[in-house]
Amino acid sequence: MLLEVHLRNLGLIKEASVEFSPGLNVVTGETGVGKTLLVTSVGLLSGARGTARLVSDGASEAVVQGVVAPDEALAKALASAGIDVSDELVLVRRLSSDGRSRAVVDGQLCPVSTLQDVGRHVIEIHGQGAGFALGDPSTQLAALDAFAGTGELLTSYRAALTRLRALEREREEMDDDERTRNREIELLTYQIDEIERAGLAGDDEERLDAALPRLEHAEKLGAIGAEVVAMIDADGAAGAFATALGAMESAASVDPSAAPLVERLAQLSAEASEIGRDIRAWAEGLEVDPEQLEALRERRALIGSLKRKYGATVGEVIAFGTTARQRLDDIGSRAERLATIDDDIETAMSDVEHAAAQLSERRKKAAKQLAKLVTAELPALALTNATFEIACRRGELAETGRDRVSFLFSSSRSKAPDQIGKIASGGELSRAMIAVTLALASSHRVPVLLFDEADQGVGGEAALDLARRLAKLGRTHQVLVVSHLPQIAAFADRHIVVRRSGDDIAVDALEGADRLVEISRMLAGLGSSDLAKAHAAELVDLAARERDEALRPAG
Repeated sequence: MLLEVHLRNLGLIKEASVEFSPGLNVVTGETGVGKTLLVTSVGLLSGARGTARLVSDGASEAVVQGVVAPDEALAKALASAGIDVSDELVLVRRLSSDGRSRAVVDGQLCPVSTLQDVGRHVIEIHGQGAGFALGDPSTQLAALDAFAGTGELLTSYRAALTRLRALEREREEMDDDERTRNREIELLTYQIDEIERAGLAGDDEERLDAALPRLEHAEKLGAIGAEVVAMIDADGAAGAFATALGAMESAASVDPSAAPLVERLAQLSAEASEIGRDIRAWAEGLEVDPEQLEALRERRALIGSLKRKYGATVGEVIAFGTTARQRLDDIGSRAERLATIDDDIETAMSDVEHAAAQLSERRKKAAKQLAKLVTAELPALALTNATFEIACRRGELAETGRDRVSFLFSSSRSKAPDQIGKIASGGELSRAMIAVTLALASSHRVPVLLFDEADQGVGGEAALDLARRLAKLGRTHQVLVVSHLPQIAAFADRHIVVRRSGDDIAVDALEGADRLVEISRMLAGLGSSDLAKAHAAELVDLAARERDEALRPAG
């Protein structure tokens, strides 16, 4: 609900504050005094375009501030925009005389588009040049869906459509990537074959590092072995140890304390003989094999080539081959997927069409019911010969289904109806919106409705009927009306007057005798006329009785 609006330096209004109440709020005043500025101010708080011409002469800026009591839907919408509202919401719009515009939502500087997002959840403005709320096809569809209760059907449809779109994107990517995929398959096959033919093992390089030097230096190593064997054999160190051992054994037979030395020398003599045999066997095992040497060198070159292509180590080369094999398998599975995706798309399309058909059936049925309810309201809104229809035409698949909904209106049965925003005048559009909102009742979720010029061309008994409908609308919404009709003013829950006070414009809420004076002025142009005051009192009493009657519990 809109609680309060404060204006400063907006057009003719230097400064004014307006408090609104639940129900029907009616703004009255002499022609040209500035009533429409209140509509303009609410529009600015809803993100409407503002210009420097709205700034009062001599002022540097115009400021409009509004206080809103947010409902759950608005709080959720604001939370998605990063604005946390726990209580009242303060909106501010500033227009500079140099044309700049700034917006503040709950103390946070923000783009004007944020005000527009807030405004969509708070208020609809209807009037001359502002009939967008009823004329916008998306709003018309949303209104029909609210009336029809399509929430679950729409959720099911969107889920089916999301799956279909995902499958279509997948299919398109497959088509676009076919050449690239074929080239990738060819490259992966080559890489895998090259790595697998190498038959790599993790310790290949360690074994090569050990084997290659032995083969490359076999002759030199053999010569070293022969030389060492000659130093150790019977004529060398081994023989010397054997002779020394015999001598020490003789000594030990005389001096038993030499026995440990004999034992140690025996060990050295045996070790010398054994190492000599081992070195001889090692040296004799060394062979000069040019073919094997070349094979090992080629193996080392192959491993080096693979490392340059696929990894810094043999382990990384092996891992690359494993990954390439997995990628090739994935591509193969995508090829298999290509064979089945068309069937999946066909099934998904069938699901979407079925869900869309259910939506259309529900909407068409609801459109007839809603049009009937709206039509029934038109005569009481000074639209006696008007017609109202809702067309549901089949279109392309969209997020909301296949239906293209249009509210069609004609001010006369002799004229073919057309889109309501194109042919309805400001007053007709406002009154048609009243009829639509009355028909929608609790399913219309925007809490605040503002009507400008809704009483255009209306008088007499029709004016009283229009006032009753606005009062009825005030029982489910907060309604703001700029009006010239005393009948509408009489039914107001809050009566606000805009009037000139010297060089300034004052905005005040009226009660009691002051209210009767204003309604008298609207009736006869004479606020001091006793006869007009009596008529005004009669209207106010009638409105009070009818309001009490409407609020009295049934039975």
